[in-house]
Amino acid sequence: QLNADRICFLAKIPRYHKYEDAARSELSALAWQTGMQTASQSNLPPGSKMGIGLRGSVLYGSVAIGDFDAGRPRKNNEKSRALEAFFK
Repeated sequence: QLNADRICFLAKIPRYHKYEDAARSELSALAWQTGMQTASQSNLPPGSKMGIGLRGSVLYGSVAIGDFDAGRPRKNNEKSRALEAFFK
């Protein structure tokens, strides 16, 4: 989802609930880095918000939110409701 001042990526990962915590953490970091690269090519103004949601078949396992040009997310948890703001 791309808007004038925010971008959001959602990814479904089969059997995500079976991944070990270290693997989930690595996937979240990789998704953030990939999102930063993609968002930087979309002409968003500096400080625009980015959301990344990784989920299994049913539940989200990682939700990261922050400025797309920051090195890491400001929030990183499993609260998928935080992504709703990207789709309004």
